Amino acid sequence: MLAGPDGGGHAAPSRRLALYDRHQARAPIWQPLGYWHRPRAYPLVGESLHDAAVREARTVRTRAGIVDVSTLAKFAVSGPDAVALLEMVCATGVAKLGVGRGRYTFMLREDGMVMDDGTVWRLGDTRYLLTSSTGGADRMEAHLSYVHRVLAPHLRVSVVAQQEHFAGIALAGPLAADILEGLTGEPPPAHMGLAEASIADVRVLILAASYSGERAFEVYAPGVEAGPVWDALDRATGVRRGCPYGLEALEFLRIEKGHIVIGAEADGRTTPHDLQLDRMLRKAGGYVGAQALGRPALSAPDRLQLVGLEAPQAIPEGAMLVAETGARVEGHVTSAAGRVLGNGGIALALLSGGRSRLGARLIATSPTRGMDVAVTVTAPLFYDPEGARYRG
Repeated sequence: MLAGPDGGGHAAPSRRLALYDRHQARAPIWQPLGYWHRPRAYPLVGESLHDAAVREARTVRTRAGIVDVSTLAKFAVSGPDAVALLEMVCATGVAKLGVGRGRYTFMLREDGMVMDDGTVWRLGDTRYLLTSSTGGADRMEAHLSYVHRVLAPHLRVSVVAQQEHFAGIALAGPLAADILEGLTGEPPPAHMGLAEASIADVRVLILAASYSGERAFEVYAPGVEAGPVWDALDRATGVRRGCPYGLEALEFLRIEKGHIVIGAEADGRTTPHDLQLDRMLRKAGGYVGAQALGRPALSAPDRLQLVGLEAPQAIPEGAMLVAETGARVEGHVTSAAGRVLGNGGIALALLSGGRSRLGARLIATSPTRGMDVAVTVTAPLFYDPEGARYRG
């Protein structure tokens, strides 16, 4: 090991969001995330981080909120063979996607493990927008390049990384559609639809997609023009008693909805079947990782599989799952939160043979916290299972 003075944050690069000044004016708690620092929460006077996050999450559930999603990876994929490349990269179908429509997708490594997830949108006959996780931006750029250069060099397609070119603002909540229509003068697109519009005299791309479980829209504008767009959304949301929200509230909302995150649930060892994504796989195959999914070991009944957990109290994140204290570890808690509008603790977890163990009683034990919590295994979806809220 080498010892030396603190570098004062200069040991690694740190990028500022295009909307940094807008966030800083609200004195947020900043959280490092890859190259970036993002607002974790915007505490009011006297609020703790947890108090602020709960308030923000409840505001999204009951009214509306805005969150900066500029750091999501974004790739412009265009050319006569754009769809062919995307069907190699994405494990879900892309070819039948109509112009002006999008869908959730995920990507596999060559060994069949889930590598990243995001959305794919058809902007025109031969133009697509692919998004993926913030932390996986560099990895996904390299993967797209590898598939094109090595696996399919004959394809006539261009891939351009646009993560830092476009700033993104997500508007979510039961009032989101009305707020957006008031700003654009046009009805917003239906769920998983897209539209172009103007907000504060800035041309924007609107993608109707939800990570919170509420009706939601991602608004993209060039980074240099995003300030007035944020201001307009912030004012219109504030008039409806909405608020900006940060990563902590976003985490509460997505756990309650059962959405996975790369690095926690998709930890590099999980397949689509493990994560209950297998029904979305393209049956015709042809995508990276498809052949590997046929290996017998990846269908073993005792694999770690995604489940939900419920308890009357908080469930410790990272806790080990055992049948009784001192017993063999059978899984672990990947993400935990409290119910946004209710009581009790909820969590997502990877559990051995989890799909067949709904209703089982286990103990979530965390020696580092000195906690043993009795939990019940459930489906990994705690809010609006029919999806009525986000469809509007």
